[in-house]
Amino acid sequence: MHKERIPFLDVLRGLAILLVVVSHWYPQQHAINAVQWGEMGVDLFFVLSGFLITRMLLQAKDALDGGAATLGSILKWFFVRRFFRIVPVYAMAVALLWMVDTYLVPKAGMYEVHGKLIWYILPLVNVGMWLEQGWYFIAPHFWSLSAEEQFYLIWPFCILITPRRWLMPGMLLAIAVAIASNYKIGHWTGRYEMVNILTITCVDAFGLGGFLAWWYAKPRHFPIHYCFFVLAICLTPYWMEANTRFAATFLPLRTLVSVTSCALMCIGLAYERPNEMIGKQGGMGQFYRGIGFIGKVSYGMYVFHFPLPYAFRYGAILLGKEAAWQSMDVTAQFWIMLPVLIGLAAISYTYFELPLQRWGKRLVPGYASLA
Repeated sequence: MHKERIPFLDVLRGLAILLVVVSHWYPQQHAINAVQWGEMGVDLFFVLSGFLITRMLLQAKDALDGGAATLGSILKWFFVRRFFRIVPVYAMAVALLWMVDTYLVPKAGMYEVHGKLIWYILPLVNVGMWLEQGWYFIAPHFWSLSAEEQFYLIWPFCILITPRRWLMPGMLLAIAVAIASNYKIGHWTGRYEMVNILTITCVDAFGLGGFLAWWYAKPRHFPIHYCFFVLAICLTPYWMEANTRFAATFLPLRTLVSVTSCALMCIGLAYERPNEMIGKQGGMGQFYRGIGFIGKVSYGMYVFHFPLPYAFRYGAILLGKEAAWQSMDVTAQFWIMLPVLIGLAAISYTYFELPLQRWGKRLVPGYASLA
């Protein structure tokens, strides 16, 4: 049985959300955005999600195979838990953005929520943006939330129904299909831009995380983490250099970043030291715990981070300080907004997300060790 929580993975979540925030809060032409930090952070999130979801489903599969649960009860448990983990904060954010885009802007729909609400509700934001071949204005980052939710609708059936001997080949096939889809979907549809935000093209990241979960759930005789270490050492300098030039890579950038992400995860999965560091006193221990806390509240941070600069600008306008705010150095703005974002996410996590998750657990008692 796996540990219920691996603290080092919270550190990786914290790192991922900080990469995304830096990418989106600094202008694209800024020197700091010479590297696609946001894409790297999202890919790390996808690998973590693939690992954690597959880990839960494999433990549930043990209960199913042992006759301790039925497929219907496990699916109910999974979807209710996912609903209360994801939907309330997402729905609250969409509702607020819709009200702003309907009633608080000079022209309804200028923030591209009012007239595109159906994509947010379904949620198919990534599909909507791909069909229109353009990023939405106020909440383009919701594409990755749509991709994750679509993944959650399909992956449980794949894991629970597939015989165990076919799980590993099935995951490798899914990864291969995802890689191929990056090159084929544009050719087949005539929509060549933004193919990489479609869920099928993200399955390489989810699938690599799932492969790690499958490997660590079985008796191991071959140290797979060494393979990821070697691959990461070989590939990371290559894709980082290509990333700074926005150059094409021989595999999709997401695939290469995901291999490096798997190597980072293997550090926490194979060794105790990173988790021990989080519990130590001193500067390094406090740093780890701080990043780990950011990782715990990273979902709220991700949901709120993109609209927050617009809220600050609107507040400056109301206070008659727009010129002062606009003339402020972007790094100063970043360090003013970051504590606010963390505080908002912490409040949401403590007083909104956790209570709703506990309520959701009461609706589907059982499988407590899998939650």
